[in-house]
Amino acid sequence: MKSIRPSEVKSKTVKARVSEEEYRKLCQKREESGLSESELIRRAIFGLEVSGCNAKNQKAMEHICKIHTLLNQARLEMDDCVLDALQEEVTGLCQSLS
Repeated sequence: MKSIRPSEVKSKTVKARVSEEEYRKLCQKREESGLSESELIRRAIFGLEVSGCNAKNQKAMEHICKIHTLLNQARLEMDDCVLDALQEEVTGLCQSLS
């Protein structure tokens, strides 16, 4: 199982006050994108793409996450270069859908 590096742990909270209109736009964009509020804000801050395709890809992402979990479980049973290649492919697929 992959261990989480300290730099990957999200332990800081950012707060911002917004107007009713800004909040309404944020909620609309969140719904359209299918992202969580946190992920939407993260992507906006760091200039990453936010598109309406994310909502459509949610179901696919759920299945891919299950595949990733199964690959991690298989890694506990055996160490195989085929698993490495599969995990890279699944990770690439995740990134293309997000």
